[in-house]
Amino acid sequence: MKKRLFSIVPLLALLFLSPAFSETRANDRWQIEKYGDIMLSVSKTEITLKEFFKMANEATGLRFSYMNSDLPLEKKYRPKSGSKKLKERLDEVSNAFDLEYKEINGQIVFKKKKTGSGSASSLQQDQTFDIKGTVVDSKTGEGLIGASVAIKGTTNGSVTNVMGEYAIQDVPQGSVLVVSFIGYISKEVQVGNASTLNIQLDPDSKELDEVVVTALGISREQKSLGYSVQDIKSEEFTQARELDITNSLAGRISGVHTTQGGGGIGGGGSRIVIRGESSLNGANNPLYVIDGIPVPSINDIAPDDIESISVLKGPAAAALYGSRAGGGVILITSKNGGNRNTLGLELRSSVTVQNPGILPEYQDQYGQGVGGLYNSTRVDSWGPAFDGRTVDQVSGATAWNPSPNNVEDFYETGLIFSNNVIVTSGDEKQNFRLSYTNVDQKGMIPNTDYMENRVDLSVTSKIIRNLIDLKANVKYFRSESDNNQTIDPRLWPVSLDLNDLQNYWTVPGKKQKIWLDQSDNPYFSLHENQNSSVRDQFYGNMSLAYKFNDKLSAVVRAGGYYYMQQTQFKGGPGAEGTTTRGDRTTGSYSTKWSKGYETNTDALLTYDDKIGDLSLKISAGGNMMSRDSDWINGISYQLLIPEVYTLGNYRTFPRVTNAVNASRKRINSLYAFANLGYKDMLFLDITARNDWTSSLLYKENDSFFYPSATFSVLIDHMLDLPAAFDMWKLRGGYAEVGNDTDPYKLFQTLNFTEGSNGVAGVEEIKIRLEDNLKPEFSKSFEFGSELLMYNNRLGLNLTYYQTKTSNQIWPLVTSQYTGYDAVMLNVGEVDSYGLEVTLNATPIKTDNFRWDSQLNWSMDRTELKELTPDDPDRFITRGVNGFLYTFDKPGNRRGDLYSRTARKFEYDPSTHDASLSKYNGYYYFDSQKDLPRSDFEVVGNYNPDWIGSWSNTISYKGLSLSALFFFNYGNDIYDGFAKEMTAKGLAKETGNRDEGVLLTNAVWDSPEGIKPFQAGDEIAKEEFYGDFWVDTEINDMWIKDGSFVKLKELSLSYQIPRSLLSKTFIQSANLSITGRNLYVWSEVENVDPEVFVNAGSIKVPAITRSGGIPAPRSWTFNLKITL
Repeated sequence: MKKRLFSIVPLLALLFLSPAFSETRANDRWQIEKYGDIMLSVSKTEITLKEFFKMANEATGLRFSYMNSDLPLEKKYRPKSGSKKLKERLDEVSNAFDLEYKEINGQIVFKKKKTGSGSASSLQQDQTFDIKGTVVDSKTGEGLIGASVAIKGTTNGSVTNVMGEYAIQDVPQGSVLVVSFIGYISKEVQVGNASTLNIQLDPDSKELDEVVVTALGISREQKSLGYSVQDIKSEEFTQARELDITNSLAGRISGVHTTQGGGGIGGGGSRIVIRGESSLNGANNPLYVIDGIPVPSINDIAPDDIESISVLKGPAAAALYGSRAGGGVILITSKNGGNRNTLGLELRSSVTVQNPGILPEYQDQYGQGVGGLYNSTRVDSWGPAFDGRTVDQVSGATAWNPSPNNVEDFYETGLIFSNNVIVTSGDEKQNFRLSYTNVDQKGMIPNTDYMENRVDLSVTSKIIRNLIDLKANVKYFRSESDNNQTIDPRLWPVSLDLNDLQNYWTVPGKKQKIWLDQSDNPYFSLHENQNSSVRDQFYGNMSLAYKFNDKLSAVVRAGGYYYMQQTQFKGGPGAEGTTTRGDRTTGSYSTKWSKGYETNTDALLTYDDKIGDLSLKISAGGNMMSRDSDWINGISYQLLIPEVYTLGNYRTFPRVTNAVNASRKRINSLYAFANLGYKDMLFLDITARNDWTSSLLYKENDSFFYPSATFSVLIDHMLDLPAAFDMWKLRGGYAEVGNDTDPYKLFQTLNFTEGSNGVAGVEEIKIRLEDNLKPEFSKSFEFGSELLMYNNRLGLNLTYYQTKTSNQIWPLVTSQYTGYDAVMLNVGEVDSYGLEVTLNATPIKTDNFRWDSQLNWSMDRTELKELTPDDPDRFITRGVNGFLYTFDKPGNRRGDLYSRTARKFEYDPSTHDASLSKYNGYYYFDSQKDLPRSDFEVVGNYNPDWIGSWSNTISYKGLSLSALFFFNYGNDIYDGFAKEMTAKGLAKETGNRDEGVLLTNAVWDSPEGIKPFQAGDEIAKEEFYGDFWVDTEINDMWIKDGSFVKLKELSLSYQIPRSLLSKTFIQSANLSITGRNLYVWSEVENVDPEVFVNAGSIKVPAITRSGGIPAPRSWTFNLKITL
């Protein structure tokens, strides 16, 4: 099947591409005659030469360049009004500026007309030679197509070809070459004696207005936006090769809090929150959009196929997504084939080495057992001291010695092999890009694996005299794992010798070696049990843009995703322990199959005009969204015939849960927006969207309106600022967005249950439903300023925002006498405000050396203002870990942690001696030296006071070194893992058990009265650490400062010089090594403080516990070759 699938893919690609490339030319030269009849309309009365080049490029796709660095690009002329042929326009601009033009290497090149000899008569004409070389981007090393290379003061020159190569004949010795390319800083280079001269050009962000992708996939100039948008280019995340691309966002964008999951195969998952947790029901995840089409996640997208990632942080930026935009929007723009006019081939290969980032430090004096005695039924390490005696353990009577490295030895070195092949071709009119990526992962847990295959195809084409712009993209993703299991060895006794466990059979197929009664040998679990999965996912979109005339255009787009997934658990025969269905010795089997899709179809009509100094762009359109999902689940607890894994092979009747038509949802939308500009310095955007959602169908409130208005003012265009100012912008806006609810919230539903004796059961969901539920609703405003100085070497971006979110949809617990457990209501108001700062600087910049630095900083305060007006004391809790809960109460900041606390001494002058006043707040033990429980209290808050990052890149010629530090300050962390280590006698402090615990922050009810612990009052360590201090309901003493600084990424790359590749078929080559999660500075020991846990559908950060896989420290070695 696999061979058949991958034989079909190229055929489909060929059939798909053949119409688009039926007009491909046999040579790579544009013919002026062929495009000379294209009509080019100019609406302005005056334009600059630079504006003409840009306008003609957009209208025709032709490339324009110039030979002379002193061409009057900013000088204006008066073009003829109306629509004229391109050839007439070229002649017109030539006459206006005394220029001439011709075609060189497929470019339309302008230069000044000769006024005399045209040569540098002062130079020695008899001392000339030929020179050649390449012109490349200083950052990427890629060749620049169409760059101008000319001898200063002459018209003798060349334009680079598709490889970035140039050649000039008869170059006088001692000449100066002027090298220029639109979008780059021009450079003058002295010619020496060498016949080969390679030149690097630096990108000039001031040369062309920076363009970013905004809502609906529309590209906009950054200067015109009245809201905050930050983007990340592909080179920032391709070197790290994260399997979950969202992990690459961590620390790169202000206001975005990304928390990496553990070290599981396939990426480990992540938690991402933009501008705080405004939704009580946990709907704080952003909306993901790929090429204008919403998708459930971006984990399945290969980094090599992404051109850029843009983050729309607030409602003002995301308002056009209406009821889906409450958590912000992350936009993915896919790469296309470019316009290099030849077939291109890019190869990238990498290998990533992974090991657990942080492992605990243990006491190594005592082994498994309790009360100082060995006990194989207990996982605890309160057993006897290691003294070499003989103890009957896993492999019989063996010496009682520690194995202090058993946890470290259990983990294997994880390996990820990634290979990517990209084929591109195209020109200014049409192109394609075909990418294939294969990922093969060996997990850090033994015998676990993961494999991905990704195919990405992009096609663009301008057809029918460039009036129609066709774009299409298809992505296919398949992931497979033969065994994906999580076993956590970090709480195993140090007496456990892994060598005794690895040969796990005593009677093959029937009896295994075990170290803990009623529990499987971990190597049995990993080799005899299989937890497999297969997932197929398709993404696709196609858009057709038609240009009616210079002012009116339309776009129709359709796309979506489809997935199918099956997971299976095959429990091997010989398992230990029992279940409610009996023993597991014959094996067990479970499977889950699911599928789903979402489609989006939208259309947009746009009118774009300029009336004098006023620019006007008005658009209107609509969207239809449809989403379905189904699943079925079945379990056979005991197999009749071992190793026959089907639901029909059962000894006890299987449990099958069938949810056909599990979820259906539709949203229909209409929207419109207007972009106004005045003299390219004042901008106003107004948007409006109305949603009709099926999840609130048949109710009065099924229609919801979301407006926004933003402005942008370029102060540098209005005032005569000092020369140091390149740009200064003020912006602001107001917007309203929503968070729709899940399907069937307004209908009484039933759940199928297991039932008994083969008869299925039905369970009614006892939640009373409100008739007029509305979507969650957010109103927000933001103000900001953007500043660029010193030729873009210093930049500052500030944003302040406030958001009020109401109509929270939540099931409030109600009286049991109503017949319901809860009632679903619109409740609560959550208010938030925050500040975001991004500072960019280039402190050093020379021809060969450059230092770029970026600092991101943000803070957010989100508070529950109101829950129900009639009951101000009502609060909401959600279980997180044992007896620890999240806590939401009016007046409190979101993120509170709630638990019982240990009893504290409260000094009372009326009953206590004055000498006890200094012990107020100490832990208060009873007369048995036990620590009683107290009431529930807020014990901490997991949200940080602020987060930040600092990235630096230092480049010298082709060598580049970059580092990314991530900061998390002011939050509390619940260190449940430390509590478990302590309870089981593994923590360092539980060693040296001949000594008791003498507390310094506690008092107790001694026979002499309340007093502090003194010599002679010690508590035995097993009694204290194994019982009192780790009471399952008391958690306040395990709340710690969660602040940390992490060296998130360190990368070293080398761009191999073109001179070393000049005699090969390789155009460019790059080597790099990148480390991730390299070091953490934190008060929290034994675990990575950057962690989250799943609490139902909610991801809660800053909670540590056992059961997962430690976040990995990784090193990735990359090789990238372009042919």
